[in-house]
Amino acid sequence: MNGQNLLLTGGLFVNNGFVIDSKNTASVIVGYGALYKGAGTNFVPVVTQNGGKFSAGNSPGLAPFSTLTLGPGSLNNFDWQINDAGPSQTHSSAPGVAGGGTGNPVSGWAVIASEQITGPLGPPPSDGNLKWTATPTGQFDIQMETLLGPTTPVGSTTDGPMSDFDPTQSYTWPLIAWQGTYTGPTTTAAALGW
Repeated sequence: MNGQNLLLTGGLFVNNGFVIDSKNTASVIVGYGALYKGAGTNFVPVVTQNGGKFSAGNSPGLAPFSTLTLGPGSLNNFDWQINDAGPSQTHSSAPGVAGGGTGNPVSGWAVIASEQITGPLGPPPSDGNLKWTATPTGQFDIQMETLLGPTTPVGSTTDGPMSDFDPTQSYTWPLIAWQGTYTGPTTTAAALGW
């Protein structure tokens, strides 16, 4: 990006590549009506504003960041996708996994991750840190989107019922991971302003 912000007003699909700024000063700004998605690695901050959305991975999938900040002025509008609920007592197919698995088609749910990785063009290694800056007045918004299961072709988004969902049991779907340090509230109540 050579030090220049990318203002996204339409769609950008970064699939298994990377977004990098050789000067380490630029951001991808996802504006009104825009969608930024894919399984590529983000070596630059992603800022969603005015209704712009970020969708992780290959619908669903994994989106790695070198450093991830959730909240105002950063990634604060996340379109979380799922097409297979995962392990249940009444499985009709192979269970879905966090990050959608590998290959094509994908099956599972979306994950955003901050990873300790070295940039392909020589910038310093990333820290893999997660920073939570959301507040009750500047929230981190998640839109849940169920896709037709049990599998979804890479990059497509056919809305429908997910596979292997059992309404009589509870589920836990991890959607954020990090390898470095965490900065922010340490309780759900504090993070959400309860």
